[in-house]
Parts: sequence; C-alpha cells; structure tokens
Amino acid sequence: MRLSLQHGFFAAAAFASFVAAPVCAQKAVFVTDFHSAVPVVSDYTANGHFRRGTTSHVQIVKDLIDFVPFDQVKTATGGITISGIANGKTSAGTGFIGFNVNVPAAQTLGSTVTIDVGLLDHYKFIVLHEGLIGAAPTITPDPSTVTGGTPITIAVTGTDFGTPAVAGMACHTIVPGAASGTSFTFTVTRNAGCTNNGPFSFVLNGSGTSDVSPYSTTAHVSSFAFSSYRTITPPPPPPPPCASVPGLGAPAVTSPTTGQRFEFVQGTTSPQSLTLRWSNITNTNQAAPNNEFIVVLTKTDGFAKVSTRDLINTVTSKDSSLVVGQQITRNFLLPGAYQLSIRARNCGDFGPITNVAFQLTFRQ
Repeated sequence: MRLSLQHGFFAAAAFASFVAAPVCAQKAVFVTDFHSAVPVVSDYTANGHFRRGTTSHVQIVKDLIDFVPFDQVKTATGGITISGIANGKTSAGTGFIGFNVNVPAAQTLGSTVTIDVGLLDHYKFIVLHEGLIGAAPTITPDPSTVTGGTPITIAVTGTDFGTPAVAGMACHTIVPGAASGTSFTFTVTRNAGCTNNGPFSFVLNGSGTSDVSPYSTTAHVSSFAFSSYRTITPPPPPPPPCASVPGLGAPAVTSPTTGQRFEFVQGTTSPQSLTLRWSNITNTNQAAPNNEFIVVLTKTDGFAKVSTRDLINTVTSKDSSLVVGQQITRNFLLPGAYQLSIRARNCGDFGPITNVAFQLTFRQ
C-alpha cells in the first residue's frame, strides 16, 4: 500500500516538478523521495543514490535531453522499474526529462543501478537502505515526569535500517541498545554538569556504509524532540540554630493595652475576632531568638458553654500557642474578660511574662 501511494504521489507531482526545474541548473540530476520534499541534487557526472523499497522521482536537466525518445529511457543494470516519463524545458530554456524509479526492497545494498537516457548518456545510482521511520519514536519514561540525569530510552521502529545513530542532542551521553533492520533503541542520559533542562531535539541518522542519512518518515520528518525534565523545588533552608539570649526581657504588647475595653453595640454576634500584637524587641532592647513567643489567652470570668460551631479558634477557657511572629488572631466570646500572657521562648530558656487584661463588652 505504501508503494502504491508513493507511485500516486510522484505521478501527480511529476508535471509540477518538471515545470519547477531550477533555472540555474544547466546540467544536473535531481532525486526526490519520501525523505524530503526538496530534491537531492547531484552533479551530472556523479553517482546519485536511491533508497531500496522506494519509488523516487528522477529529473535530469541538460540541453537537448528533452528530445530523447521515451523508449530510449531504460534500465541498463539493476532490475529497477521506470515509469511516468515526461519531458519539457526549464524557464531558462534548458531541456529536461523526468521519470519515476522503483527500486525493489530486495535490491542488493551498495549495488549500482544504471539508467540509459538515449544512446550516449548513462546515469549511475548507488542503492542504499530505505531508512523509513514508521512513526514518531517512543520516549520512556516521559522526561517531564523525571529529573535530569534519569536514563531515557528512545525506541524507533520502521523499515530497512542500517547502522543507526542519534545526532544533535546536546548535554547527553548516548548509548546504543538493541538494533535490527526494523527497530533500534538508544539510551540517553543528561550529563551531570549540564544546566539546560530542555526541551531537547535530536536527529536519527544512518551511519553505515550503505546507509541513508538522516532516516525519515513518509512525511519528511527526520528531527524529533522530547519535553523538558521535571524540576524539583529545593526545600526551604533549615531555621538558624537557636541560641538563648541571657537576660532577655519581657515582650511589649502593643494591642490590646492593659485594661482596654472593646465595646460592641447591643445585638452584635458572638464570638468576635480580634488580632493581638506585640513587639519583637523586649523591654531589655533585645530581640526574641528566632522571633518565637509563647502566647497564653485565658478567659478570666469563667468558662462559657457555646455551640460546637462557635468553638473554632475561640478562646473559651485557656489557649496556649507557640507563635512565630508578632501577632495572633483569635475569636473571643462577648461579653467576656480575658488575659493575654506572653513571653519569649528564648530557645526553651523562657523569658519573663507580660500580662495584659482586656474585656469585650456591650455598649451601655
């Protein structure tokens, strides 16, 4: 089926290809196959190349070659099939003749195919591997799921490979794996010193004596890529070692002040949220180590029975917390009398306590 499609492609494209023959080429041979939409150009007297198992389109540009009778375009050696002969002139007025050439898949590698065009011109082509990539390579594991340095396996399947190679991949060590005429693998590992996280591209080449390079899909694709590696956010640095401060004083509470009354209008819902604040600098003008404080909130006018819904973050009797920073927010029942007791943790060698009493009341 693939060959019949290729025959159809070259037959349909033949006329357009003839018309588009390069102006500058006075003597040249152009070969187009599934590897590239752009013809491979060779010198008039040099050997060209055919992929075996493939239909190629050949176009020869030379003065007066368009006058050669079609029955004089024939195979001299090689067992190939010629079809779809057509001729014409380039826009520069140079003659050309073109035709399709099918090389059997069993053609001997490295063998020479000779095509006679007229009585005097004999064109030689060397037979190479087909090098057809059947589908995009599979890449395992997906680089986006692993970090750089994890071995990645590239697996390729297709038709008639020779000696495969991976090219163009920066920052990686490449190790070949199992290989046959229809499949091959490579393991690639990002080098430890590489800071590039991707994405990365690569080309699949043939490197043997009778290889084509690069290998290609029928859609002319020879270059492939895989995604960037997964990055790991480094953990936050550990807290600095704690060293107690000799003679550390008591914290200075900035809100509430001693004896402060927070008044609310009658009917205000209970509990109400308040934020209590203090300074990191104690009354001895020293900072609390690691900014850590022991905060105790006590309801001093007795325990109040409240619904479970209202108990969330609500001070109902006594609430003790280790706070890193200079504030704490809690819910307070109203009306109610409370006491804030706070001291620097001082790395476990606790500093002196500051007590502040305050109330939440309804406005009279």
